[in-house]
Amino acid sequence: AAAPGAGREAALGDLELRAQLLADELASGLEDAAAAALARLPRARSEVRRIQEEAAGLSERVGAILGRLAGSEASASQAVAVLEVVDRVKGQVQAARDTLQEAAGLAELMNTVEGTFATGDLGKISATLAAMRRGLETVGGVPEFAGGESRLRRLEGRLEGMVAAPLTEALAGNKEEEVRELASVLNQVGKHATLAGLYAAAKLPRLRDAWHAYGANGAEPFARWLPTYLDQVHAAVEAESRWCAAVLPAAHPALCLLYTSDAADDSLRLDLGG
Repeated sequence: AAAPGAGREAALGDLELRAQLLADELASGLEDAAAAALARLPRARSEVRRIQEEAAGLSERVGAILGRLAGSEASASQAVAVLEVVDRVKGQVQAARDTLQEAAGLAELMNTVEGTFATGDLGKISATLAAMRRGLETVGGVPEFAGGESRLRRLEGRLEGMVAAPLTEALAGNKEEEVRELASVLNQVGKHATLAGLYAAAKLPRLRDAWHAYGANGAEPFARWLPTYLDQVHAAVEAESRWCAAVLPAAHPALCLLYTSDAADDSLRLDLGG
């Protein structure tokens, strides 16, 4: 028969091997991530050193526990503790690796964004700015990117300027595909208010012109003219609601409310001399 402690020794040996393999994997992964980040982002050296020191400290703790296991018959709870420590180390190293990769990617975007603007490809520009926004949310506290937020706001303003004229024209002409594409450019960088403003500039003058046209063609009594005008408004609101639902479904409720509110404001404005 096997000795009573043989099974326990075998289990502990297996746990020790697994822990050692995980520790080796951590060391290798950290070394690769640090080397790649240092090559692409020289100014992040201090951040890498700090993470390496923290990982080294955690690895020493793992080694100490492994040493205790090797010198005694550890209990099952001690074995579980080893694996928990290793898992925590692995998670922290992975998070550090992801952060360094994000920082390296953001640095590259910062360096190439002007070239992206030069292409004039609005979709590519908006995707680049959206990626920069995500990167700053992750590593914006790194000194390398201290001015990143203000620069990104300026770039987003440039993009809005590039989109404004063609989108206003497309909205005014009910050009569905162009409106979808240009609106998606603004939505990708979170400029929903800009879309609403351009929509108002393109669409609302029609209703206002109809209101201010009263009296231009003779002296028709206002009481006779008003029902005709309200019928026009009702038909325009219904048509615009259907159009927005088909072309800009995500913005449909807000844009229709904007359109309807402006129509109602004009209908209640009874200063006919203004």
